[in-house]
Amino acid sequence: MKFKKALFSTLFLFSLVVGYIGYYNMHILPKDVKKYKEFVEKNKEDQNKKQPDTKQLRTQIQKDIWQQDDRGRLHYRINAEKSTLYLKPQKNKIEMHEEMEKISCLLQEKIYYQSGNPMQELRAIIADHGTYDFSKHEFLAETVFLDFYTSKGHDLPHFSEMTSPFLKGLAKQVSFTFSADGPSFHAEKFQAQMQSIGNIK
Repeated sequence: MKFKKALFSTLFLFSLVVGYIGYYNMHILPKDVKKYKEFVEKNKEDQNKKQPDTKQLRTQIQKDIWQQDDRGRLHYRINAEKSTLYLKPQKNKIEMHEEMEKISCLLQEKIYYQSGNPMQELRAIIADHGTYDFSKHEFLAETVFLDFYTSKGHDLPHFSEMTSPFLKGLAKQVSFTFSADGPSFHAEKFQAQMQSIGNIK
């Protein structure tokens, strides 16, 4: 009889211990939720660190960009002899920018009519090196030659067709961005030189 009571007591205590362990292991506490979230975030960061940057070499690059203006649609063209396109994983998105070399850009600043004839004002840019940030829609270059033209028509001409700028100069740095509000251009430390005005092409 005493043996049966002892066995029953032992089994009862064993059941309590097993139940407690099971409850402790299966019950989710607030601190467990916090630790799980921290683990997930750390795992995401580790995965991003493990993903290497990707780059692509390209030659004879041309980018045509259109921006709406009050008087019509402005056309920007960026040419480069070669470039390196970089893709970098950053959290839940991919950052992308392009390093370009031997750059020539032709930008429409204004299109209008003069005595019923279509006219345009143009800005030409020449630089050895520049960067285009796709996420910011921004172009940046240093030590830039700038030429300013007036030309007939509303179609953007080819760079080789441009002659006789009415203004030219050198800027330490040039940047322009594209947004829903229109293009924004900035030249830092621009030294200009007026040219004799020839025939408008």
